[in-house]
Amino acid sequence: MIDLDFPATGGDGLVWASGGSLAVISNNSSRVSSYLSDDNWRTARLSGMAIYSGQSSTGAVVGDEIYVVQPHFSDAEPPEIVRAKF
Repeated sequence: MIDLDFPATGGDGLVWASGGSLAVISNNSSRVSSYLSDDNWRTARLSGMAIYSGQSSTGAVVGDEIYVVQPHFSDAEPPEIVRAKF
């Protein structure tokens, strides 16, 4: 377990992002929280947050950008891919 300075509530997807940060995609708070660690991930500090509308379940890193997948589980809309803007 990593001791976080800001909770990763609803963490569903995890991706290693540029610069060595770990991005946590929340499935219930419409955000991606980015964390950095200086002690081999025993602890981590919030280094950035992207907020968007809708639910997301996982993400992907393309270059320096993080994209999340919004699956639209509760409606008939097709999944969408949205860039997380930090």
